Amino acid sequence: MNRFDHIVLGGNIASLVTARELVRKGASVALFSPPGMVGGHFSSHSALGFEFDLGMTLLELDSYHNQETDLSGYDPSVLGSAGKFTAFVEKVLNEYFEFREVVQIQVATDNGLIDDYYISNELKGIPEVFSDAERKLILDELARCAASEACHPRGKASAAVFDGLNYEQASIENHGELIHRTLIEPLVARATNLQSDRLHARNHRLFWAPLFYPETLLGAFNGEPTIRATRFHHPVACGVGSLSRQLMAELEASGCIVVPELSTLQAKGAGWVVNDSFRSDNLSSSLPQQLLAQLADIEATPLQKSSYLMVFLKLQGKVDCEVIFNASGAGLFFRLVNQSRLRGDESTTFLTVEYNLDLVCRNNEDFVRDKQYLAEIKAFIEHLSLGECVVLDSSIVELKNKIVFPDLGNVRLNAGNTELFEGLPIMLMGPSLGMNGGSLNDQILQALSHVEMSG
Repeated sequence: MNRFDHIVLGGNIASLVTARELVRKGASVALFSPPGMVGGHFSSHSALGFEFDLGMTLLELDSYHNQETDLSGYDPSVLGSAGKFTAFVEKVLNEYFEFREVVQIQVATDNGLIDDYYISNELKGIPEVFSDAERKLILDELARCAASEACHPRGKASAAVFDGLNYEQASIENHGELIHRTLIEPLVARATNLQSDRLHARNHRLFWAPLFYPETLLGAFNGEPTIRATRFHHPVACGVGSLSRQLMAELEASGCIVVPELSTLQAKGAGWVVNDSFRSDNLSSSLPQQLLAQLADIEATPLQKSSYLMVFLKLQGKVDCEVIFNASGAGLFFRLVNQSRLRGDESTTFLTVEYNLDLVCRNNEDFVRDKQYLAEIKAFIEHLSLGECVVLDSSIVELKNKIVFPDLGNVRLNAGNTELFEGLPIMLMGPSLGMNGGSLNDQILQALSHVEMSG
């Protein structure tokens, strides 16, 4: 039996950083990371002679919070807690990347492109989407929203009303009906294939939907902004996915035992046995909880998942955009990312275009099979005058995957499933909670705080 100070299961950033920190502190560590799991949502895919990032490609190194220096105050169960410890995240990432600020994040509406409101809280373009009559109606709606405290976002972390509140209710109560229906609902439905009344309000940022204070929106429509946009960054000359590769290479060179197979997990006395031959009293996991339960031979209620499709494109011609979220009637995709431009290279354009596969198939079952998205993407680029004489390369790569969104049903299932290991010595991190929505910041902070708190 091989005994270790610590066993780490999974290959997402939380597990990789946990293993790195433990090894640096002198612990003997075995990392079980099956092929295809390294990096999780912050990994990469090689296609068309390019390393495409998967999942979120933007790094959030900006924060509204005053920075704290004691990690014991980090609580992953409290929304926004990560913002107080961005300096810790930046310190880790600075070991691997040089950064540049991403200045062109936009949202496509039926009226054209506006500055992003979806993830960075940039609101200056929103009033121009609406007519004078609509703006007057919106101001009246927002005044009523501001006068109500029932579902105000300041209470979302702990207020009991948010326990069962759906996102549609919360959005309309704080944004008004017109803003919700015009700007928010189309993008939420496109990204999740769920109507917003199915999604859990407290976890709105796990599907990147905003929940603004009504006072903030009032300021924007009155020309008196009260909030600054969050600034995002991207590595220069490489992708975010290179982080997981560098971490893995460092672990392999450090003497950490990396096992590319995970077959069994058993609780033995006060500790754990993995693959019948590796034992430790300490176990951390970032595995999806369904896989974790399966390995431990524990029955778990299946979570409802949604499929998404990523299309990787090589374009001949320059495309003038970095990141576009699509809330307009043109195009079924929900996000278009110019990955080569984000890395500072405009000699060739490499795009990632993301679709919710369930939504696409519901609308047109031949859409993927016949590669109809090629015409759609080309028409979208030309309609917005983002590029001239754009020719899509004939080599197209599709990658299909599954993601769990925090809808009300999944939140209830998750609450039950996290009791599976109550009383057993295991640290659950990131996707272990079943939603696959942990940001890079949260994953790194969970790893750092776990190692620091465990000595």
